[in-house]
Amino acid sequence: MKQQPISLSLFGSSGGVAKSVLALLNQAVQAVDDPLYRFLKQGKLYLVDWKQKDISYFKAFCPMLTDKLKLVQLDLTDSDAVRQHLSVTETSLVIDVSWADSVDMLNLCNELGIAYVNTALEIASVDAKEQLEGFTLLERYHIFEEKRLSFTNTKAIICSGMNPGVVQWMAHELLKEKSRRAASRLLYRRDRFHVFQRHFTRFSPHDLFVLVN
Repeated sequence: MKQQPISLSLFGSSGGVAKSVLALLNQAVQAVDDPLYRFLKQGKLYLVDWKQKDISYFKAFCPMLTDKLKLVQLDLTDSDAVRQHLSVTETSLVIDVSWADSVDMLNLCNELGIAYVNTALEIASVDAKEQLEGFTLLERYHIFEEKRLSFTNTKAIICSGMNPGVVQWMAHELLKEKSRRAASRLLYRRDRFHVFQRHFTRFSPHDLFVLVN
């Protein structure tokens, strides 16, 4: 049976994480025994970002893919525009390495029956609330869990990156084992490392420290 060509949309294509993804895909399309080889040879790759780079930027690190690349400049906070892009391009898989709201992207993919992968759980409304400083991870997780069961028409992998990504889930598991008050001593954002250093003497040698973005 002939494999149906796929259309892949990479959100946040001008960023550093996207560069790593494309470099890996560039290797896969050259290796016949790679599981992704036949999909990439037949498929199309739509690179989507609000401020798109020139094709010469991508040729530098994924030259074997350039004949398949379609550059799209799009505001990922505009749900109607994203929906139109996904529909017109007949996208079958979204790889999201952008700062766009993960739940919004999942809603669209669920609506259209599109598979979805992201590297970190991003929820814009949480980041905008200063009162949640220090607890944004928990709030993102709670919002995602509230919506999770409604995503019945998509296959999705959430937080497939390392940090942020897997580390977010590791930190959340730690928080579930401790009370909110006790766990707040153990969770520090990387950009607040000076706070961690100042409080270091308060902890015992057996405490576990998790630094997250």
